[in-house]
Amino acid sequence: MVCSSRLSWIYGQLLAGRLSRVAVCSHIDRMVLHVTLKPEITGTVDVLALQVIHQTMLSLHMFIAVDHGHKDSTGTSHISIIMRPLLSSTPAPV
Repeated sequence: MVCSSRLSWIYGQLLAGRLSRVAVCSHIDRMVLHVTLKPEITGTVDVLALQVIHQTMLSLHMFIAVDHGHKDSTGTSHISIIMRPLLSSTPAPV
């Protein structure tokens, strides 16, 4: 699964001490996880960011997930993972 591999990679980068920004946006029909990894390594581990990524990895099986990511010219990586519930109680738009 591509998203689980991407999350594992992000987790490893966080463990290595990369500077990061992690944001979770919830919507009625989906959740979006945004991660920005700066090229700098501080040596300190962001425990809260690790927990968010770890919990997402554990619950990934309950979602249909699509990830988008790119690395810009400064070495900063931007990743967005869009997750929709497998059994959505929200009707599809007409």
